[in-house]
Amino acid sequence: MKIERKKAERVLDLFHWVNMNELNSITENNVSKYKNSAFTFREIKREIEYAYALLNEGKCLMAVTILRNVFEDLMYFFATGINNNLRVTTETKPGELRRIVKENTDNYFDGLFVDTDFNDMYEHLSKMVHVTSIKECINYLDSRSRYRVYIATELKYETISIECMLMQFLSKKGKYRHDLQRDTLMVASTMSIVNAMSMTAVFKHKHNKKIEGFFYDDRSRNYLRSKSQNVVEELQYLNNESDRVLNSVNQSLDNLKEKYALLGYEQKYDDMLKKQKQ
Repeated sequence: MKIERKKAERVLDLFHWVNMNELNSITENNVSKYKNSAFTFREIKREIEYAYALLNEGKCLMAVTILRNVFEDLMYFFATGINNNLRVTTETKPGELRRIVKENTDNYFDGLFVDTDFNDMYEHLSKMVHVTSIKECINYLDSRSRYRVYIATELKYETISIECMLMQFLSKKGKYRHDLQRDTLMVASTMSIVNAMSMTAVFKHKHNKKIEGFFYDDRSRNYLRSKSQNVVEELQYLNNESDRVLNSVNQSLDNLKEKYALLGYEQKYDDMLKKQKQ
């Protein structure tokens, strides 16, 4: 891939800036028929901004904790938007809200997300928040500045995925009318892989035993290996299809630039993506 990691991060920063401007332009009191959802919508936006600011400061673990809370709030917002008669009580379980969302994925997410994405993202964030061998590993990596920048960039991608999830839902509900999500996700996911490729190139064969030492049981080791294999497969795909993928990324960026120009963001696009190397 002919995209540098720093350029990838600038792309993600641009997407976040635009997404939040667009979400903040939506009238909160008209966002859902479920009367309490306006407060949750406001809190989701506030916490996303806070989490992203923490990532810019390299405070990854604090950001992950907030992102998991954002995701739970998002499932509440979606579920109550899907079923206006839903009664949320102190006994309502997060899994029940996700079940409602999963059962209605095709109606609200237009192929951008599939039903398994909601459990996968929740479990992924939870593994980094709860005190498990995964969190032990993240604690170690987060304490090393040379690793932290890659973790922060990956979490920025996951934040943008959450933003696009929200924008897509609002679009299907008729509360948001600009189609930025598909191109944004296509490019952002590729930037995530560029980040992984950069980390792999820099730290290949380094500290593997130290990282694996956090995983004491077979299940944890299998989890680590399966995730590693996913990254390997994605890297192989990008290496084999680099020209085609790069063309698709450039086409999506061109599409977004045109849409950003209509929304008044063209100068911001140019300023953030034409920065000289630091």
